[in-house]
Amino acid sequence: MQSTAYHWVITLQWPSGLFTADGVTRPAPGITRAQLYTAVRTEMAEDFRRRDRSLVGEPVVVFFSLEPDEVLSPQVPGEPCSGGER
Repeated sequence: MQSTAYHWVITLQWPSGLFTADGVTRPAPGITRAQLYTAVRTEMAEDFRRRDRSLVGEPVVVFFSLEPDEVLSPQVPGEPCSGGER
């Protein structure tokens, strides 16, 4: 069975500005949300520093989102919710 794909978005702030990135990952079984957050934060901070050598020190995380990467069907007005009756 294939693991669930997750879409993440992170915004990091250094004194010189904000930097945002996003991606999709399929974490290994057993990895926690906290471990995934730390991995994304570390990788993106290093990536932004490689691109902009003026970024020094550790950034502040302004935003982080991690959600299953799936499209939810819109609810049609007047039809029952897929979870049962309203």
